[in-house]
Parts: sequence; structure tokens; C-alpha cells
Amino acid sequence: MHPILSSANSKGAGSQDMDIDDHGSNVPPAQEEDHDTNAVLMLLIKDALCLSSPPPTWQFDGDIGAPSEDACHSSVPPAPEVDAKFYGMGKNLYCNYHTGLNAHLTLMKPQLNHVMQMAFFTTCCAQMSAPNINTLLDLWAVSLLKHGNMPPFADHKDLYKTIDNIPIGGVNWQSFKIQYSGEKLDIPDVPSWMNQQFNIWYRDPREVARNILANPDYVNDFDYCPFCEYSVSKDEHCYQDFMSGDWAWQQADIIATDPDTLGATFVPIILGSDKTTVSVSTGNNEYYPLYLSIAHRDALCLVGFLAIPKTTNEHKETKEFHDFRRQIFHSSLVKILETFKNPMLMPEIAHFGDGHYRHIVYGLGPYIANYEEQVLLTSIVRNWCPRCLAPHGKLDDEDALCRCEAHREALFEEDMSDVLRRDFGIVGSIVPFTNDFPRADIHQLIAPDILHQIIKGCFKDHLATWVEKYLHHGRGFKQWTGDDSKALMKIYLPAIEGHVLTDVIHTFRAFLEFCYLIRRNVITEDTISQIEDALHCFHHYRSIFLQLGVVPTFSLPRQHSMKHYPDLIHLFGVPNGLCLSMTENKHIKAVKQPWRRSNRYNALGQMLVTNQRLNKIAALHVDFMKRSMLNGTCLSNASACTNMPWTAKGDNVPIEVGQPMWAHGNKCTMLDEWAGAVNAVSDVDEWAG
Repeated sequence: MHPILSSANSKGAGSQDMDIDDHGSNVPPAQEEDHDTNAVLMLLIKDALCLSSPPPTWQFDGDIGAPSEDACHSSVPPAPEVDAKFYGMGKNLYCNYHTGLNAHLTLMKPQLNHVMQMAFFTTCCAQMSAPNINTLLDLWAVSLLKHGNMPPFADHKDLYKTIDNIPIGGVNWQSFKIQYSGEKLDIPDVPSWMNQQFNIWYRDPREVARNILANPDYVNDFDYCPFCEYSVSKDEHCYQDFMSGDWAWQQADIIATDPDTLGATFVPIILGSDKTTVSVSTGNNEYYPLYLSIAHRDALCLVGFLAIPKTTNEHKETKEFHDFRRQIFHSSLVKILETFKNPMLMPEIAHFGDGHYRHIVYGLGPYIANYEEQVLLTSIVRNWCPRCLAPHGKLDDEDALCRCEAHREALFEEDMSDVLRRDFGIVGSIVPFTNDFPRADIHQLIAPDILHQIIKGCFKDHLATWVEKYLHHGRGFKQWTGDDSKALMKIYLPAIEGHVLTDVIHTFRAFLEFCYLIRRNVITEDTISQIEDALHCFHHYRSIFLQLGVVPTFSLPRQHSMKHYPDLIHLFGVPNGLCLSMTENKHIKAVKQPWRRSNRYNALGQMLVTNQRLNKIAALHVDFMKRSMLNGTCLSNASACTNMPWTAKGDNVPIEVGQPMWAHGNKCTMLDEWAGAVNAVSDVDEWAG
């Protein structure tokens, strides 16, 4: 750990420098790591049958015949009627099955359906507040009074308690603290950040990754080993999914040199982080979520909240504060990811969603981040490139070499601290977090970011702004979303035609061609050649803006990043799979919606609990769907169980199971429609948490 940092803890967690601090009241109690599936199912069935409603009356498919008169006076227990089934070749064998204890669970299934769908609807679909849940349950209770029955939950506390007791799907939240321990400034007013303790909340990312692997909904979407795909017609290399890239293949080559890893499954750990603001009007509340995926676009899971040190304007630009912000970021990542270290070297056994067990080896994969975070991740100076050594004033230098960890370490060994920042743009006092993990080079792992580099960066902040300056006209929108920029890109070229010079039109045409090519779902070697041609044309025609005096230089990091896209496609496959738009979409479910459901006071603890409950109920929903326990709607299952089609009051026309009641023109309960809406929603990406 860096000397300027220290940690505080209340219970040990296996780390000498940073330990776990249990905050207790904010998170659900810890659950066992592994659970027997049958025991889990029986527990859920037991909970469902121990509700306030009276026990169901058992009905069986067959009738148990009455014993004969002789049997009533016999000391030998009467033999029950049997259910005979013939089998074998020619049906020459048969079995007599007991018709009483025949393992018939048809009445339990609707009960579980009833309870499960209620919990899933209120927490995941409608996202009801606690008062609204109480109101719904009260209205439900009124409708059941005449039947002498009660709803499955007494109030919102009863519902939340039931969800908290679900033993699958949740990985418990933990925390540790970091505090500055370096030399403090010799001034009367010491900056507050030097004395402050910063809490970092996280979940064991290894357990989150194992839950993703065990998710049955991802069985057919995973690539279990690296591959190279070629077209039959041209024998041309095609890049699409992440595992089709060269990086995964190269990692497999390195790992396979160890005989103990042969036959294992390579699991890349893809990380992403991005600050987000939930409310400006109530104090500019910011959060810094950390996400994890394993090469599957939908399997993006929240694993932590990083600290955001703040200080006054007087000390905001000091070297000490900048170094502390960098070091707390890297030290936090090292602590959070430490459970991956051993399985990165020696395979461990993991359960997959297809029911099989495999040996797996982890490896740190690409990190999805915008330019500001790329600077933080690679510990470089702003306006330098995180991937190559091009000087900050000449970023389009064709002779620039790629950055690598070996070159960085060689510079440190030569003790070139004076020239690191000036000649190489390296912040020498900070060591990237990847230094603590095998086969990880942060400069190579910087992922492409179409949203911020290309759409918001090159198009919105550069080209569109330059045209406004040239025309001396523009609306000057301050808040543009990614969707706004994408929509504008479709009409911008015909809109400016006739108002700007021909070379400006050619510049936009080349840029748009580049954009549409890199956003393809399958990219071939021929497509990469077209991307390079479009980039060459863009660089040629954009000089018109320099001639017109609109822009003084093209040494812009986000525009320079276009140069690296051909290499990034070779390494990681199509850029669509690693865009920061995935994390921004995840902000809504993982940060913003849980924040809105809190009372705004110490909201983070409430957000952690909300995420935990959403993960548990979504995991249970996936598990029940896998067991075919949620087929149909609540009403159709209850009707099938009782062998009595449900009809609206006063209607003698029978209704087929699953047929909408409103088709008969009568008013009826909304339960069937409501349950159908629940079945139409699948939140399986939350299962992995």
C-alpha cells in the first residue's frame, strides 16, 4: 500500500493494509456460501405454506378406493388402490404406484406462484414504496375477508423480511476505510481530506462472477473458450464477440503454458466505473459505482461504490490532493479484487448454468472508462494518450510507440523521475492497480468508448462546435444525451450542405463512415481496411478547420483515440460490446432508482439494501422459471389446480385456462392481467448479483 494511505478496521479481512469494517445495520446478514438446491426449494415451499391463509385441502389425481368389509376387520393394513403403468418392450412390465402418496405438488405450485409473483411485481416491476405496498396489501385483505383469508404478507416489513431470507442470489456488502497517513501541511487550516476517513463499500467480485457463471439464462450466450472465426467465401478473419479477439487467444496461450491449467475455462474480468450524479438540487449528490462483467453484455453487475474525496477550491489543485485521489482509487481496486489473485494462477472449480462443473482461470480484462478515468487508471498526465507515447502536443505522430508496463518499470528503475512527467506524461508517484495482478497491463486493457470518444467527443464537442464557430450561429445546448447526439448525426450532413465549404462536407462524410463501420456487429479484415481508409480521409479533409482558423490544433486525446480503433478491434472484437453506454444504462437500476426509493438521508446504506433485495428476488425468479414453477399466470395455475375454470360473476360461459377474462365482456379482478405483466418482464441481468 502507498505510504500516504492507512486503513482502519473493526474486524480482520485478510489484508495487512486494508481490512473489512463491518457496518452491520446497513446490510442484510451474511448467508452461507453454498446451499443445497433441494433444501432451498423445500425451505421456500415451507415458507409459502406457512402463511396466514388456512392450509389447502389436498386433492389427488386418482380416487382412493374404500376398503372392503373384510379388510376393515383384518389385522393386515388394507392395500391402497394403485395406479398401474406398463412399460418396457411390448409393455410386458408394469408398476403399481401408490395413489395417495404420489408426490403430487400441484397445489403448492400456485401458492409459490402467488407469493413469488407478488414479491417480484412490487419490488422489481412496479418498484413500490413501503407505504404503497401497505396500501396494496390492505386493499387485498379487504377483498379476502369474506373468504376468511389474508394476503401472503402482512405489510412491507413482512415482505422485506421474506426477501432478505432468500438464501440465493445475494452477495453480501462489506466495507473498509482509507485515510491519509502522509506528512500533513504545516498550516493552521489543514485540509479536511487529510483527517477524513473514506468508506469504500463492495461485494466479493469473485462470488459475483461465480453467480454469473451459474446463471441458467446465460447458458447459450457464453463463449467458453477463445476462438477465431473465418468466412467460408473469402477465408477472412471475422471479429464479433469479445472471445473472438486476439487478446483472449493470447491470454489462453500464456495460461496454457502451465500444465495445471490445461482444459480449464478462461474467464475474463471486465471492469467499468463512471461517476454519476443523482440530484443536483439537493446537494449535488455523486456516487462512484464499480461494475463487473465476464464477457457478456447483459451480465453487468454492481460490485462496489468507490470513494470521492473532495476539498475546498484552495486545495483542489494541490499535488498532494491529486496524488491522494489517484492512490485511493488504485488501492481500493487492489483491495476489492484481491480474491481473484489465487484463481488467476491456479484453476478453481465453478458450477455453470448448464449444470456442469468446470475448472476456471480468471484474468483481468478490459477496463471500460471515459478519458478522465483513463488518465486516472494509467497514471498519466492529462492531454496525453493512455495507449501510446505520442507527445501531448503531437498526438497524431505516426512513429509513436505503444505504452506498456515493462517500459514503465524500466523508466522507474533508471530513476528518471524528473523526466517522467515532461517527456513521457507519467505520474511517477502512482503505481497502477494492475501491478498487483498477473498477466495485466493497464495500457493494453484500456477499452474503446464509442459514446464518449466518438459520439460525444469527436462529433458533439469537436466537429459540431467547429461548424457553429464557422457559421457564427448555434443554439448552444448544454445538456446533450448520447441519444440526442446519435439522432443529430443522422441528419447533420444534409442539414449543413450548402452552408459550409465542400471540404467540411467531406470531413463529416469520412467521419460518419468511420462511425457506422466501427458500430457493426461483425467486422472483417476488409471492414478494418475500410475503417483505416475513412480515418485517412478524415485526417486529410479536417485540415480545412485549421485553415479557417476555427481550431488551433488537432492534438485532442478523444479525437486521437480514433487512430487506435483498428488495433482495439483486433484485440477485443467489435467496440459495441465494450461501450461505456452499458455502465450509464446500469446507473439507472443500480444507483438512481434505489436512490429515489431512499429517504435521502444517508442514502447509500439504503441503496445497498435495495440492490441486495432486487438481486435476491430476481435470482429466485430465475430459479423458479428454470424449474417451470412460474409457467402461466397466478389465476390460470389456480384454475388448473382446482379443475374449475374461473369465470366472472354472473357468467355461465366457461373460460379456458389462460384465456383473458375481459374477452367475455365482464368486470373481473385484475390479478390475471397483473400476473401476465409480471411474466412478461425478465430482469435476469440482476440475477448475477
